[in-house]
Amino acid sequence: QYSFSFKHATTTRVEEVSADGDNMTLLVTDSSGIVGNNKTTSSLQIHITPFDEDGSVITRERLLKEIPDLNITRDEPVTVGAIGKGLRFVSSENGIQKREIWFAADGHLYQITSAIESGPFVEDLLSTWESE
Repeated sequence: QYSFSFKHATTTRVEEVSADGDNMTLLVTDSSGIVGNNKTTSSLQIHITPFDEDGSVITRERLLKEIPDLNITRDEPVTVGAIGKGLRFVSSENGIQKREIWFAADGHLYQITSAIESGPFVEDLLSTWESE
């Protein structure tokens, strides 16, 4: 149903945490990081929904039209894999900032969300993203 893959370390867990009809949510977690003497955990959530607008590019304007209350800062265009065109941005809700990447590809909308601190982990995974 979903035709994508990405490379990850053997310490990374990928699990389906929710599936409802054509919607799916994956949680990708890795606890192999070390900062100082402390073990750290990086994670991201990928929410996938059907999206019937092939060739669409997810933009700031598009997101704000659909979700007017979405607080978008530090936004920039992003290409994920060969065909996923969208937006990388920081959102905040109740004082908590999140890193988000939204893009459309292969008939689906992908919403990737993570903590700000997980940025390098997210970027490493996305740099290996392939549509199959």
